[in-house]
Amino acid sequence: MRKKEIKEKPSYFKLLPIGLILAIIPLIVYAKKVKFDEAFAKLWRGATEEYDFFSYYKMIWLLTLTLLSVIVFILYVSIKKIKLTVPRLFIPLGIYAVFVFLSSSFSEYHKQAFFGFPERYEGFFTILCYLIVCFICSLLVTTEFDIKYLSCFFAFSVLVLSILGITQFFGYDFLQTGLGRKLILPKESENIADILKFNFPEHYIYSTLYNPNYVGGFFALILSVCLVIFLSSEKLKLKMISGLFCLLSFINLLGSLSSTGMISMIASGIVILVFLRKILKRNILPIIIMAVLFISSTFFMNYASEGKVFSDLGLTSSFSYSNFKSRLASITSPKTPNSGKISPSNILMLVNYDLKTESDSTLIDNENTTPESFVAIDQTYPTNATGVISDINIEQNTLSLTLADNNVLVVTFNPDNFQLTFNDKQNTPIDMITQKSDNKIVINSIDQRFNNINFIIENNYVNVNASNTSFNLAITQEGFKFVSAAGNITDLVKAESFGFEGKEKWGSNRGYIWSRSIPMIKDTIILGHGADTFALYFPQNDYVSKMKYLESIYTIVDKPHSLYLQMAINSGLISLIAFLVFIGWYIINSIKLYIKGVFNFYFVSGVACLASVASFLVSSLANDSTITVSIVFWVLVGVGIASNNLYLKSIDSKNNSKQNASKKA
Repeated sequence: MRKKEIKEKPSYFKLLPIGLILAIIPLIVYAKKVKFDEAFAKLWRGATEEYDFFSYYKMIWLLTLTLLSVIVFILYVSIKKIKLTVPRLFIPLGIYAVFVFLSSSFSEYHKQAFFGFPERYEGFFTILCYLIVCFICSLLVTTEFDIKYLSCFFAFSVLVLSILGITQFFGYDFLQTGLGRKLILPKESENIADILKFNFPEHYIYSTLYNPNYVGGFFALILSVCLVIFLSSEKLKLKMISGLFCLLSFINLLGSLSSTGMISMIASGIVILVFLRKILKRNILPIIIMAVLFISSTFFMNYASEGKVFSDLGLTSSFSYSNFKSRLASITSPKTPNSGKISPSNILMLVNYDLKTESDSTLIDNENTTPESFVAIDQTYPTNATGVISDINIEQNTLSLTLADNNVLVVTFNPDNFQLTFNDKQNTPIDMITQKSDNKIVINSIDQRFNNINFIIENNYVNVNASNTSFNLAITQEGFKFVSAAGNITDLVKAESFGFEGKEKWGSNRGYIWSRSIPMIKDTIILGHGADTFALYFPQNDYVSKMKYLESIYTIVDKPHSLYLQMAINSGLISLIAFLVFIGWYIINSIKLYIKGVFNFYFVSGVACLASVASFLVSSLANDSTITVSIVFWVLVGVGIASNNLYLKSIDSKNNSKQNASKKA
């Protein structure tokens, strides 16, 4: 029976849907105007519709191709009359799936839990697709041909993504060309082609993966596979092809400027060194050549990006106070109005003030005034910069703005006479310059301590602009209230935190996100809040901390930047444990097989999958799951499990042949 399985005839049919998933899903970029109901819009950004380019259709095609793979799987098993036995390894994965389903079923937000959150779309159905694809690969990959067959599809998408990424790094983004825009826009949206622009900085690679961090994780995973093939191949042609893919993957990994991707590649490299240690000696020259190519491309890319590569990876520092000052001057508001009557006073009378009732929750016209238009700059600033708000405190009718230089501006609203009064922390009046324009009132201070802070008042809301932030407040019957990104009245809260005190900006602000995410787990020990619902439960109204540690006070934290936190919160701590048991079981089995294993094709494929899995798991410490990267991971896990089984069979077959030969002798 084993010999028959090893000599199985090649099939182009059974794994075709999986191959299409590898070839098509990573490449999809296409506009979808997603509509939200008003209730969800208030929880999100306020708008009832928005465009999605990078995730929605990836999800749709993943669901479609996974369904097709299930149909093909059933037909193939039926036609071949194959008796299936589910490996015990999949028991914890089944438990994981059950808890994802239960968490989503009991979620307060069913639609998001099953279909996914905007711009992510990694709900229960997407996760189920991951698990199904992994399961099918583990059972249907039964020959050397099957692994090579899937590799061809994979190589196609990697090649396209590599070329696209390299051109983006050097400023020639195909997606931003006229042809590129036409290809990613449906006919009904062609009117936005001329104004469409993906807002990524220069010399960043985002490819079709939406986020440079995902690019780093993706190509670290690819580079792991390619390096194993490069070091293991004895045929010159295969070594050259795999070497080319190594170089392309490395360039894209480097161009993503993802420190997490680089670290995960180091972890993967250790795995490769351990398992391929026996063949390193005969690869000295290829290793030297590859190292020279890596180093040369690194210096060339750093030169082409004017030092950005070294700077973003922390090898050099590009910050200077003079750059900060020029940047600050370009975005701050003028200190005095350009026209109109100017009257110094610390008291402002609100004329025609329209007091809203408590039932009026939305105060801003989201089409004209949105948080996205507010000033937001890098929060790394000198402590002696003026107009930098370091703390905000609201106590009913009193607003206190603490500045980085310890000065405090106190704004008090008197509901009896509709007046705003401005004082410092010693209760000394602060003279203000006011200007009326249409229905708006612009207020600036002539006091040098506060002259980089201005207030724009319209009806019953106040827009506060400072050197480092901008935000909206509403004046209600209860006093000052904060206005959310969606235009809703909310209170300022100090979110519960755990760890990372004083290190909130660590890991590109991950210290802040993790410290606020970890306390959420106490509510999700058994069942989580539902797949892909993290953003709906994160304390989004922790605005003061966001101002301090994130890029903008209105940043919506839609992911925990850690796969493990994501699982623990979305589907529960038990589901995370089940996943870790499954993946740990696979890793331990692989280590036992290959640490002193016999070198053959399945050894190479097994080690390649193991190295890529190690890379993904390390990058997942600081990256969350995303469709493009995760589906590749789950395919590789499935192929890795199949490679382990095939390796065992090949070793048993070889041992049996030796025993038969010795008996005949």
